[in-house]
Amino acid sequence: TKTKKFAALERLAIEGMQFFLDERVCILTVTNEMYKKTGTTELDTESLPPLTRQIEGVEIGLTIREKADGTCKCSIRTYESVNAAELASAFGGGGHKQAAACRFDCDVKTATKMLVEKSKELLHI
Repeated sequence: TKTKKFAALERLAIEGMQFFLDERVCILTVTNEMYKKTGTTELDTESLPPLTRQIEGVEIGLTIREKADGTCKCSIRTYESVNAAELASAFGGGGHKQAAACRFDCDVKTATKMLVEKSKELLHI
């Protein structure tokens, strides 16, 4: 069962979902404004990262969560074709082959650009 607040956050996140690199990369972003609008916090986002991998054709699913200080954290979910830990380690993070995470000392837009560029390399595009 989902709370109404979480359902509202999930809806906003899905509405803002972006696709890159021939729709092989899906990015779901959660901003401070979304937390404020729905009455949620970062703690309410734990079940969002798997959503990106549930979309046909997506090989790299990224969930970027904005922090209160304007920096962000990224949860990475992949299929066997891409190593999530390799993507995370490029930005000082770590994890497992299909699930990893990293932090960025920059805004969401800059982190998105950096993640897409590295994803392009890992997808051999």
